[in-house]
Amino acid sequence: YTLKLPSLYGKLHLIFHISLLKEYVTQTNKELNSFLLNKLPELSKEDDL
Repeated sequence: YTLKLPSLYGKLHLIFHISLLKEYVTQTNKELNSFLLNKLPELSKEDDL
């Protein structure tokens, strides 16, 4: 499967085996707000992708 990821993760390989994927579960507003308040990890050129 090919995933649509934010451009921030543009250097990541976008194709994953189905066994690595999980079914999408709708989050409550509280869970979503908690997620949005956390920063996404930053990638550097040294990261081994």
